[in-house]
Amino acid sequence: MEIRGEKIAEFFHNFICYRVLDDGFVHPLRYTEKQVAHLSAFSERQATRALASANITVELMTNSSHVGMFMRLLPGSSRESGAVEVFVNGKQSGTFPLINERDCSVDVALEGEMNKVTFYLPWSMQTEIEKIMVDDDSLVRRTGRRNKTIICMGDSITQGYMADEPTKTYVGRLSTHFDAEIINQGNGGYFLDEDLLDEDIGVKPDLVSFAYGTNDYSRNSDPEVIRGNLRSFLDKLTGIFPKTPIICITAPYRGSEKHFNRVKDLGWGYDKLIEVFHEVCSGYSQVTVVDDPVPHGQDCFYSDYTHPTALGFEHYFNKLRPVVKELLG
Repeated sequence: MEIRGEKIAEFFHNFICYRVLDDGFVHPLRYTEKQVAHLSAFSERQATRALASANITVELMTNSSHVGMFMRLLPGSSRESGAVEVFVNGKQSGTFPLINERDCSVDVALEGEMNKVTFYLPWSMQTEIEKIMVDDDSLVRRTGRRNKTIICMGDSITQGYMADEPTKTYVGRLSTHFDAEIINQGNGGYFLDEDLLDEDIGVKPDLVSFAYGTNDYSRNSDPEVIRGNLRSFLDKLTGIFPKTPIICITAPYRGSEKHFNRVKDLGWGYDKLIEVFHEVCSGYSQVTVVDDPVPHGQDCFYSDYTHPTALGFEHYFNKLRPVVKELLG
C-alpha cells in the first residue's frame, strides 16, 4: 500500500506548513511562506537553507511488517550529505546516510502487532516525499500532535551544522527528550532580524528560544547597532507572543584565528557582545538568558572552532535542558 499526496502531510510533526508539488511530491516546511519569501529576498543561500527539513519528522503507527519512504533530496545547506534517522517505539533503529540531489528510499523492518515509527529528516537537505510504503491491508494511523510546542530560532548552530545525524543537534536532542512539537527555525549565516518574525505564523508556542550573535558580530563593527537590532527583535517577538517564556542563548565561544583578528581590529569581542545581550534582555520579564552553552575545549568544536561537534552539542543540550524543563512547566 502506498500513501501519497496530501495524505503524507497527516504524518508530519515539527513543521509549519507544506507544499504539494506539481509532480505529487510533498515538501514539509519549518517556516511560513511569508518567512521563506523574506529569506529568499535576502539571498539565494538563505532561501535554500530555509527549505531544509531540520528537525521535521514523519511519524505513524502501523502493524505493517515494514515502513518505507521514497524521497527526493535537494541542497539545504553548504553540506552535500546528511542522514535520515529512524526510531521505532522511541528507540533508534537505524541511520541512513544520504547525498544531495538524489532520489532515494529508506525502509525499516518491523516486528510485533503495532509499532510507532518516526523518521527524522535531514537538517542539511530539502526533503520532498513522493510516497510512504507499507504492507497491503495493514493498519496505518497518525500520531496526535504534542500538547506542547517550542520554536527554536537561530543561525547555523540551531539549524544543525555540522552534526552527522538529525538527533545529534541540540534541537534534535530536545526533540527526543521532550514530548513537544519542536520547530527548528535555524538558518545558517543568519542574524537578528525583526522582519523575519511573522505575526501570522499560526502557532501558539509554549516556549520560544533564539540563538543569535555570532553573525551579528561578524556583520557589525558597532555594538550599539547590535543593541538596537536586539531591542527591535525583542519588541516584535514579545508583541507576537506576549505571554510566552523566551530563552535567549548567547553566542558560543569562537576560537578561530579569523575571529581573534576581528577582535583586534574592532577593539571589542564576545565579552562585550554578551554584555549587550544581557543588558537588553534584562528589560523583558519574559526572557531568560543562557550563557556559554559549549565548553571552550577543542574536542567540542570542529576545526573551524565555530560549530559544535557531537560532544559540543551534547553540552549545549545539557545546558538548555533544565531551563526548558522549568519553563515548559
